[in-house]
Amino acid sequence: MSDKGEPYTIVNTTATGLVLSFFNKDDENIIAYGQMTKSEATIGDGLIEFAIDLDYRSFDRIPTHIVIVCSASKYGDYFSGSTSSTLWLDDFELIYE
Repeated sequence: MSDKGEPYTIVNTTATGLVLSFFNKDDENIIAYGQMTKSEATIGDGLIEFAIDLDYRSFDRIPTHIVIVCSASKYGDYFSGSTSSTLWLDDFELIYE
């Protein structure tokens, strides 16, 4: 959900054209969801180790996909400010029991 409590807009390009849809983390088809936002930049080339806990809504369904979205700006493709924002990601790891 956006900061205003509204679903995120998703634009998909298909063979028949553009399709506008919305992502809602509370949709019944979402098995688990996690999110991390940072409000400050890291200093220099510093790395930050982090873990994102997932909120599981269903333990009796087996997921078929995982989607990881990362952005150097809060609103991703809606951002039209800096041309110098850089996001470096390294060593993704899925940890589970």
